[in-house]
Amino acid sequence: GLLAFVTSAVELSSTILLVPRIELGPLSYGIYIYMQSAVGRGPGAALGVVAIVLVALGTLMITRLSGLRERRAPRAEIRARVAEALAMVGLEGLEDRRPSQLSGGQQQRVALARTLVLKPRALLLDEPLSNLDAQLRAQMRVELRRLQRELGITTVYVTHDQDEAMALSSRIAVFDRGALVQLGAPVEIYRAPRSRFVAEFLGAANLVPGALEAGGRAVRLDGGITLEVAAGSGRGPAVLCVIRPESVRPAAGAGGPNRLGAAVTSAVFLGGRYDCELTLDGGVRLRAEIPAGGGAPAPAPGATVAVTIAPEDIIVIDA
Repeated sequence: GLLAFVTSAVELSSTILLVPRIELGPLSYGIYIYMQSAVGRGPGAALGVVAIVLVALGTLMITRLSGLRERRAPRAEIRARVAEALAMVGLEGLEDRRPSQLSGGQQQRVALARTLVLKPRALLLDEPLSNLDAQLRAQMRVELRRLQRELGITTVYVTHDQDEAMALSSRIAVFDRGALVQLGAPVEIYRAPRSRFVAEFLGAANLVPGALEAGGRAVRLDGGITLEVAAGSGRGPAVLCVIRPESVRPAAGAGGPNRLGAAVTSAVFLGGRYDCELTLDGGVRLRAEIPAGGGAPAPAPGATVAVTIAPEDIIVIDA
């Protein structure tokens, strides 16, 4: 939290954030703090952390707090680059607004513009959307992805939000207690996790214990049901079947592999789908996402349904 004011600086949880050549009185200004604020310096490069201390000195202080004056940039260049940065984030024409007159999403865009104005070679985004509501987070994800693609800036995005990680990244690095456990494209990490930790961390997953059979082409679940599987990373004999909720589909027709009977334990309507809990005939419980609409009857608690799981959608890992 905010602890105290120091001349020309703000002390935040024992960390001093320098604000050059701006005198801060203890009661004079409104301080708006979002995430962590820092600008790294290096020869010929800039590393910006998307976070900002907005000081209400009358208007958006992107010019004073951007670091351009510290670099002794000409005034005309400062104005041009500030205008360019604000245009990049869709805030052109709002230069004279006070921070208190901006919405949460606009304040977040100012933070991004403050970093982009330095034209960094690399960008570190540390939980940049954590203070926004769900709708604003979704909007800013689209904006960040567009800007990153257009500007071509190498970006490291730190987040605990799985949707953000998959929506914004070309590669995802998953860490467990400080150790890198898997690195790959979002689709690869989601569809082929190498461990229980990765499977649980990135997306919802049913983790069903069982034993490999038939030379690794089938798994006998603890409930007695045998599932046909594709080749996985599990060596067995004890393994876990990772089954994503969207992979549990209503069965169409009478045939096909892995056709299972189940009882609906619960069903929650979420607009385009039902979030269901199913209990298979063998007693195994699965979470399933059943599409809503299309003329299919709504799943109701207590009803009996038939579902199917494609062998290629069952990820086998060591228990």
